[in-house]
Amino acid sequence: SEASRNQTILSDFQDILQRFTFDNICIIAFGFDPEYLLPSLPETAFVKAFDDSSLISSKRLNAAIPFLWKVKKILNIGTERRLKEAVAEEEIQLQQHSHGSFGYSLSIVT
Repeated sequence: SEASRNQTILSDFQDILQRFTFDNICIIAFGFDPEYLLPSLPETAFVKAFDDSSLISSKRLNAAIPFLWKVKKILNIGTERRLKEAVAEEEIQLQQHSHGSFGYSLSIVT
């Protein structure tokens, strides 16, 4: 139907804009192109790690029981374990693509 076709086009357009924005932010902020907007529209490890860490961090702010994420962090379980892994992946990617000009931790989300 026309409505579903329009929805698909809108979703595709939003995905392309998100990819364009992400690539440009990485180029400006970190000095490397994650190539998220290549014609094949790849899903990269850096983008997955960034999305996961952003989502988990935002859920911390909205947690009904705020101390629960702190307990998970201490025990290194659940989403806090994934957050730690995602941040480590981000740091690895940024270190591989940086020119050593940063004098601080390259962690995006902590």
